[in-house]
Amino acid sequence: MTATPSGFAAVGFGALVADDYYGPRQGIVWTSADGRTWQETADLAFNYVTLEAIASLNDSLYVFGTSATCALEEPKCVEAPDSGWAVWRSLPDGTWEKLPQLEQMRTGGIDGVAVAHGNLVVFGWTLDQEQTVIWVSPDGVNWSQTASLAGMESVTTVSEAPGGVSAFGTRYADELGDIVPVPAFSPDGVTFGSVEAPDLPGATLHALAAGAAGLVAVGETSDEDLNFTGLALHSPDGLSWQSASATDDSFQGSELLTVHVVPGGYVALGLPDPEEFDVTTAQSWLSSDGLLWSKQAQFGQDFTSLTTSAAGPASVVAFTVTVQGFEETSATSEPAAWILAP
Repeated sequence: MTATPSGFAAVGFGALVADDYYGPRQGIVWTSADGRTWQETADLAFNYVTLEAIASLNDSLYVFGTSATCALEEPKCVEAPDSGWAVWRSLPDGTWEKLPQLEQMRTGGIDGVAVAHGNLVVFGWTLDQEQTVIWVSPDGVNWSQTASLAGMESVTTVSEAPGGVSAFGTRYADELGDIVPVPAFSPDGVTFGSVEAPDLPGATLHALAAGAAGLVAVGETSDEDLNFTGLALHSPDGLSWQSASATDDSFQGSELLTVHVVPGGYVALGLPDPEEFDVTTAQSWLSSDGLLWSKQAQFGQDFTSLTTSAAGPASVVAFTVTVQGFEETSATSEPAAWILAP
């Protein structure tokens, strides 16, 4: 999901053939001017496509997804030569064009997409997860690739920062027997270097946001018994980080999944009880400076996952998904949109 000059846009997929979730897929784009009323478009360009990510850049939308003509449970089916990851760009007449595929991206994978300093920034991995990489492009056609990532074995989030690009990832620390977060900074989006941050074994940072009070990163720490504690870090410039805290102890037992800049500060969204894998509710937190946080309203109930969110000029919109039957021969998935407005 992303904010656009005219509102919001989100992507996902449905069954290309009715009631056949495990068969070929149809990519879907939803658009909204206010986050409350949504229009669905299943363009022919997205037949046999699973859309996974979207970004807004220079009055165009860019969507990322995988093409596959074979059903998930059709092992003898032979895929088309251009199957795999691809990028589509919106055109002024409302249609979409498929852009030339970058081979390393097509046969690899994408974990996330961001926009920084007028460029698309895509993080993921090459074929068979051989190498973690970041791809950068001004137009979705001409790409540069870097694997100089300050020791990140996987990248979890990227954001524009003052004077460059900030990123977080993880690596496995043999001496600890656990993952550790790896903060990084690049002045050009090409070469990333390590920066200072607290030692946080077992932590993952899921999202970054850059506002007037600096950069904020959110995530969680967990132990071997899957006990979660929400986590927020703050940096004035992406070059050094310090721990933030919740004044009401509401990070305890929680997981922070995304963060956005809003008038007067930052809002984070997450789960107050992430160990509840089947049904849950969502939680919001608010901070004026990125350092001190307090619990705000909960929203939703009985959904399976909080999948995406975006901040517009007047509101924050989030999507949840409720799924059923994924261990059976058929499955259903129902999205719902929630709006947090002043």
